[in-house]
Amino acid sequence: MKSAYFASARPRFLGHRGSAGHAPENTLLSFEIAAQHVKYLETDTWITRDGVPVFLHDESLLRTCGVDKKISDLTWEEVQAFDAAETFTLDGGKTFPYRGQGHGIPSVESILKKFPGAFFNIELKDSRPEASTKLLQTLSRCEATERVLLAAEHDVIMQRLRSEKPSHVPTSAAYGEVYAFLIWFLKGAPEGAYKTEASAFQIPHQWQTHNLSSPAMIEKLHTMNIEVHYWTINEKPLIRKLLDAGADGIVTDLPELAADFAL
Repeated sequence: MKSAYFASARPRFLGHRGSAGHAPENTLLSFEIAAQHVKYLETDTWITRDGVPVFLHDESLLRTCGVDKKISDLTWEEVQAFDAAETFTLDGGKTFPYRGQGHGIPSVESILKKFPGAFFNIELKDSRPEASTKLLQTLSRCEATERVLLAAEHDVIMQRLRSEKPSHVPTSAAYGEVYAFLIWFLKGAPEGAYKTEASAFQIPHQWQTHNLSSPAMIEKLHTMNIEVHYWTINEKPLIRKLLDAGADGIVTDLPELAADFAL
């Protein structure tokens, strides 16, 4: 698929939840730090009770905000009252450097508008039928459909996204698609037995006992015009190994590492 998302030179470095190694994940601050180093921002989204897509990884606010409430049970107005830096620490809980400084959970719309030149890898976590519609409406309203790659771990969410999205918006592979490919590949890749609409595989480099970063596997995906991105990689030697094997993208908590591998 031709897409502005894939138009620039590789390798692509994607700031994981912004710059999760330096700042509270999926916050404006985290995205601001990442955008200083990379033009690809990886993130996750859920939908509030009143239909506002927000950038948040977990369904609950407990891990990041210290509040055991589900995002789907809260209105956008209620969400804005919580501190997304409440539990963030860089020293094992001795200090919480960004707590109480107004780092809230951002709406998808606010971040898309804040970074008009960035590309977004957005994973939809919310499985409710209306979630895909709300996200796609937001992307359209912000004129951002040309600069996103849509992701979903669960196949049912991905199927819904693909049925509703504009044809020019690319998607990555959901869990079932990756699993089916792996079984097919391990059987010797029989001709014509595997098909997918995905434009990218975004996967760990190792899954159980299986190496998912062999040059042979990456090359097979390349023959199908599928890019291969690995998460979440924060070590320079492993980044170099994956790039040497043919990886197209690296998702990292430390986006400043991109400078060490620039073309």
